[in-house]
Amino acid sequence: RLDVTVTIETNPSVPSGDAAQSFCSSPAPTVASLVATGSGVQWFAAATGGSALASSTALVTGTHYYAEASSGGCVSDSRLDVTVTINTNPAAPTLTTPQTYCAGATVGDLQATGTGIKWYTASSAGTLLTSGTALTSGSYYASQTVNGCESSSRMFLSVSVKSFSAGTMVTTSSLSHLVISQVYGGGGNTGAPYTNDFIEIFNPTSSTVSLSGWSDRKSTRLNSSHL
Repeated sequence: RLDVTVTIETNPSVPSGDAAQSFCSSPAPTVASLVATGSGVQWFAAATGGSALASSTALVTGTHYYAEASSGGCVSDSRLDVTVTINTNPAAPTLTTPQTYCAGATVGDLQATGTGIKWYTASSAGTLLTSGTALTSGSYYASQTVNGCESSSRMFLSVSVKSFSAGTMVTTSSLSHLVISQVYGGGGNTGAPYTNDFIEIFNPTSSTVSLSGWSDRKSTRLNSSHL
């Protein structure tokens, strides 16, 4: 008699994964884009039977795809049902070019209309710039992201950064006089917020200025008097 030894393999578990999976229309998603965790996962167009789909098969939005696990010649008792949604990539954001900024401006100051704006150094690929990156005169490219999908194209922006001219900054140490910053002459009038008139003097210098012996004169066309 023929002696036969039997081995019974355990069917692998059903693959695990998200029952709803979303993709962007560009680059075009395929069966290879689907995600499921399991042993020897294959994808089918039906819950049972049928032939496994090629990994290059284009996905169709609203369609169900079924993942089956395979191990040791045995397959899972059931298949994971995944519904696919394909979102259209948005157009590039809109903007006005050129834009001019002062020295010290950053990428976060750039202006463009859209959602989830990202700025790059090139029209494709290139470096994604952080909002704190200092601006320099030159070219920048903006994309926008909607529903997790980034625009396939980018909008060009020409930027001009103006530097400060030497000698235009005024420091308090260069000033040598006081400034009358406010004059109030309605004190004591009906409805007035203050009882007395006053003059407010601002010291823009870096030194203490004594007002000892100082006086102010207010004048009208008819007369004059000291405050």
